[in-house]
Amino acid sequence: MKKLFVFSMMLVYIIPAAAQSYSLKYDFKEGKTYIYNEISNNELVQEMMGSEMKVYNDSRTVIRMVGGESTSDQIKMIVSIDSAVSDTRTPMMDTTFVYDRIIGKRTEITFSRKGEVLKKEQLDSIDLNDQIMQMGKKEALQLTMLPENEVSAGDKWTINKVDSIEMMGGTTIMTSEMEFMLDGRDEKLGREVLKMPFTAKIKIEGSGTVMGFVFSIEGEGMSKGDFYFSPAEGIPVYLEDEKNFNITMAASGDQNIIIPITQVMKSSWSLVD
Repeated sequence: MKKLFVFSMMLVYIIPAAAQSYSLKYDFKEGKTYIYNEISNNELVQEMMGSEMKVYNDSRTVIRMVGGESTSDQIKMIVSIDSAVSDTRTPMMDTTFVYDRIIGKRTEITFSRKGEVLKKEQLDSIDLNDQIMQMGKKEALQLTMLPENEVSAGDKWTINKVDSIEMMGGTTIMTSEMEFMLDGRDEKLGREVLKMPFTAKIKIEGSGTVMGFVFSIEGEGMSKGDFYFSPAEGIPVYLEDEKNFNITMAASGDQNIIIPITQVMKSSWSLVD
């Protein structure tokens, strides 16, 4: 009888712990500043007319996010770049670019509590060339989407995402189908977090102009990574991600040109303060 009582008391503690669920939402505090470091490493290999060319790019960005007005279902953030440096290595030359003209330029972004971008408004004027403008519109200004429903350890959910990128005088559309899983509690950067591994299938379609040739762009990719979220604070703490792409650029006309491209992108996004 005593053993049965001890066993039943153990169930009192074990069952609630195993069944713990979370309703996740972003909860950046008004007036509080959050600093994030983003580091990315990009390796691109392309073939053209029998020759192979490799391009390597490393970038380091410090992102400042200040909490603004919020409601029960929306939150505003004032986002700016504290520093941004990009190093590129090609067979022809090595270059370092410092994006100093976007430093401190603020964008007000309205997010849903689940992370969807509802509105963007540029607060400071920016007069930049296309390359730097793309840096100013980096997807670092987005948040990882959280699940709509409550989740428990082992639960999976899917998020579909569509991004458009203006480049090479055209538009490229990236469609992603992302599958997340709640792995459970963990610790990251000195904080109690929930770990959410994810994978993604990515489809790429678009067009652009290079040296007077109009190219179509098609490709597929895969992504794999881990997202760490603090449920107590309602903020992202760390994200690491690796993407692998196989892309084909093709042009037709006086001469047919096909350029196969393989690309590996590794990135991390970490809370500093």
